[in-house]
Amino acid sequence: MDSIVIIEDDSSVRDNLIKILSAHGYHAVGAGTGKEGIELIVEENPDLIICDIMLPDTNGYKILEDINTSKKFKTIPFVFLTAKVEMDDLRKGMNLGADDYLTKPFHIKDLLEVVKVRINKSRIRETELTDSDGNSEKKYSLDQRLFLPGDSSANFVLVKDIKYIIADGSSSYLFIDDKNKIMVRKLLKNWENLLPPEVFIRINKNTMINLNSVQKVEKWFNKSYRLFLQDVSEPFVITKQYASRITDSFHS
Repeated sequence: MDSIVIIEDDSSVRDNLIKILSAHGYHAVGAGTGKEGIELIVEENPDLIICDIMLPDTNGYKILEDINTSKKFKTIPFVFLTAKVEMDDLRKGMNLGADDYLTKPFHIKDLLEVVKVRINKSRIRETELTDSDGNSEKKYSLDQRLFLPGDSSANFVLVKDIKYIIADGSSSYLFIDDKNKIMVRKLLKNWENLLPPEVFIRINKNTMINLNSVQKVEKWFNKSYRLFLQDVSEPFVITKQYASRITDSFHS
């Protein structure tokens, strides 16, 4: 039975959520404060977290940030529950790594659909990037094919075809070119551990590139560089901190 933690200070809303989810086969438990919610998450290690943005002792953004610092809990799907519908509020939550949101008042159909979809996607992503031997920790080869679940479909991608990777909160986007990108719930530092280091290098805090896709490198401001990739229209800036990696890679 899938477990769901609900963090909501309005007891009527919280109890209603628990009642609905329990009636549809979920093990649902609730907390009225952020502190109680964190304790429940640690105790339950749930399959999904539903959290109100405004809480008496904290806010949902802070809880999500705390969850993302834990290796054990950061992969749990996180859904915001809020009466706020302003785009800035929703965008802030999604940028922090939230998987979805529900606005109050919600329809039971929408609630059950979000819960079902997010738990199912989480299960798929638990097996993401697993090779045919079931080993997801060893370095990938350039000719290795990766299984990458997306939002609406699954993708198979050769490592050598990845042009660059952009970090986005607790997830990252893999780009095959300007138009084709795949979101994966994996941090950039995880990619550094998995991809062949002689080909994939980090060029700034949020970006890794495929050196085999580099067409041109030119000096830029303050000892930084600009990098141009094949089939990618806009150049990348390589910050001073990472510039030595590029110069070492192309030194001959």
